[in-house]
Amino acid sequence: MNYRLWCALGALFGSPAIASPWIAAGEQQLKHSIDLLASYGVISHPVNQYPLMWQALAHDIQQADSSTLPADGQFALQHLQHALSQAKRERYSSVRAYYSSDPDLKQGFAERDKAKSGIDSFGVITGDVVSAKVAVNYQSDGLDGKQLNHDGSHLAVLFDNWALSAERLSYWWGPSNDNALLLSNHAPTMTAVRATRANSHLGPSFLSFLGAWQVTALVAKQRPTQANPQDGRLWALRFAATPITGLELATSTLSSAFVFDQERQIAVSEYDKQTLQSLDVKYSTHLNHIPFAVYGEWMGHNQSGLLPHDPIMTLGVETFTGSQHSRSKWYLEYSDQTFDCDSNSQAIGCPAVSQPFSQFTQRDFWLGAANGPQTQVWSAGWQRFEADGRGYGVTLRHSDGEYGNDRQEAKLEYQQGLFNGLLQVSARYIRSDVKNTDSSEISTENNSAFSVSWQYQF
Repeated sequence: MNYRLWCALGALFGSPAIASPWIAAGEQQLKHSIDLLASYGVISHPVNQYPLMWQALAHDIQQADSSTLPADGQFALQHLQHALSQAKRERYSSVRAYYSSDPDLKQGFAERDKAKSGIDSFGVITGDVVSAKVAVNYQSDGLDGKQLNHDGSHLAVLFDNWALSAERLSYWWGPSNDNALLLSNHAPTMTAVRATRANSHLGPSFLSFLGAWQVTALVAKQRPTQANPQDGRLWALRFAATPITGLELATSTLSSAFVFDQERQIAVSEYDKQTLQSLDVKYSTHLNHIPFAVYGEWMGHNQSGLLPHDPIMTLGVETFTGSQHSRSKWYLEYSDQTFDCDSNSQAIGCPAVSQPFSQFTQRDFWLGAANGPQTQVWSAGWQRFEADGRGYGVTLRHSDGEYGNDRQEAKLEYQQGLFNGLLQVSARYIRSDVKNTDSSEISTENNSAFSVSWQYQF
């Protein structure tokens, strides 16, 4: 697809009515174009949570003047205009086949294959106030232990300025590219009901000092283990605002019966709901037409007060380069997930040395941070997307684990059009230093992994 065709597709943008209500977690290329336009001040809507509502983004896109943007900003704007025109279709379907030699590996913000192999399919039908997506997915060796699931399905209804949906979706709350701490796409999806403000630019005048603001409420069914008999209801709430151009501030709260931070003995059988809180901030701007952003997230327990206690954190910086035909994103990110643990205190992420222990999980995978507990991780990434549909990516990670268990990982990605569909391939190399529990010796393990997928939409 050449530059002129991008322009033609971008010109399809018209009325503000939106068919598909949001951008799903894992749509990495769209996230990068959105982040770039936020650095140029084109987008003032809170954008650091996914699924991300199209409604306010459409408002900002309508108001954008491409003639004032440099070449990379024009490319990002055309990319979003084209994606919006596709999202406004009344009905469409998709089928995707994939294979992953190691589905346990983390993916960062990118879409994750939660099985060794499978075929995903869905159909979408939309109206003025209703959007329905029915997904039927067959998988082999799935992380959720099922052969058939409906992950990705939703039924959404627009009430005035609120979107209410029943769904099985992945979430990504926070500004990070590689490691969200409270909710991420790492775990299998939960069955949930979610309410979100559709257009953050609307609201009472006395709240104008907040700028554009967003509220999302979520109640979900958490299943930490396949046969856990306890109440699995999970509650979460997120508030985000952009009080000045380029600055997004947000706080998120999550309550679950499976999060513990106080002293507990083996004989304890009553589970009290505990609360996790995260604070995140991102400032996006540009200097001499060089867009960049700095961001951070802090997450920990909080039974009272305004701040999380003894939080873990993620810090990062990102920048962009590009032209009228391509856009590249570069980022560097650091996560510290170390805790002070002892045999009686079971904070989130501490080893399960006594019962009960923290189960902030869905189907035994952490709901938030994909990095293992008691780790410090550096990650660096580069992704490039071109107007003809080709894409490239490199991700490097270094993890300092507890007791000398360290890990290095390199991932290469490529995508291109094939048979009117999209082919994506990736390859990884993993080097792990593992300390023998019976001695002080450290052994080195070298592994590789490979994944491939092909998607056709009609």
